Amino acid sequence: MKQLVRFTLVGATGTAAHFAVLWLLVRLGVPVVGASTVGMIAGALVNYLLNRAYTFESRQAHRVTAPRYYALVLGLWGLNALLMALMVDAWRWHYLLAQAISTVVCFVAHYLGSRAWVFRHAAPAPGGGQG
Repeated sequence: MKQLVRFTLVGATGTAAHFAVLWLLVRLGVPVVGASTVGMIAGALVNYLLNRAYTFESRQAHRVTAPRYYALVLGLWGLNALLMALMVDAWRWHYLLAQAISTVVCFVAHYLGSRAWVFRHAAPAPGGGQG
């Protein structure tokens, strides 16, 4: 449970970073879509670093965890788009309800994927040492 709470707090921090960068860049005259994209990248970077160090306490090399993390995030963006297309376009649900449901589904998938694959602890090497 502690890990899930940490994951949630990290997600909120990443979201705050996203919005802060978005706000700053828009104030500096950057078009909204570009500013939001840069903000999203900043939020994803914050989430990766904090989840790696704080939530999952991973000691694996960044060359192992970073590509996995960003592959997972890319897949989640696709999952979100698919769910939104189904619920809004095909089923004609209200977009806010659809986004709320998609957010919950993606949050759970993100946590489980991060725990089981991205930041999974390495199996002990033969003889009991860390591998």
